[in-house]
Amino acid sequence: RKLAEELLQHQMTVQSELTSARNRLRLAHAEAEIRAIFAEQMIGIVSHDLRNPLAAIKMAAGLLERTKLESRQERNLGHIHHSTDRAERMIVDLLDFTHARVGSGITVVPQLIDLHAVVARGVEELRQVFPHRVLVHRSEGQGACSADPDRLLQVLGNLVSNAVNYGEDGSDILITSSFETYLIKLSVHNFGEPIPL
Repeated sequence: RKLAEELLQHQMTVQSELTSARNRLRLAHAEAEIRAIFAEQMIGIVSHDLRNPLAAIKMAAGLLERTKLESRQERNLGHIHHSTDRAERMIVDLLDFTHARVGSGITVVPQLIDLHAVVARGVEELRQVFPHRVLVHRSEGQGACSADPDRLLQVLGNLVSNAVNYGEDGSDILITSSFETYLIKLSVHNFGEPIPL
């Protein structure tokens, strides 16, 4: 009987400790979620607030463009434009991340576009971002379609960035915009080892 009482007491102690551990885990999980939401909200706030000084820089650069500049100054101004454009894209990415995590999701605004023209413009911008790599754009089929040009350029930028970072140095990067039956296709092909999963 004494052994049975000891076993019962031990079982009750174990159950109590297990319940306590579950409660602590539940509390820790709730706190982690609160911290994650707060961090994402802060990212959204900071990203939004960065737009104002960035807009001021772009406006000042635009005013400088109207003045007579030496070739070196024009090059520097080009770098300013290029850097602010990149910063704007980064801010958009951060805001999209925040909206996807704590908001209503990423907004897509389809419109009638020329797929090949949009991709060509994106490739030209990316050539400025990655001047040490050769980016080749190939278009196949018609160009008119309904899509969100900003989202297309966002996807293109991410794919090309991965190709540059993980592809074989010195190799060309092939960007293809094409039409298939009821489908538009954007692909980026690079050489080298696959991205590790």
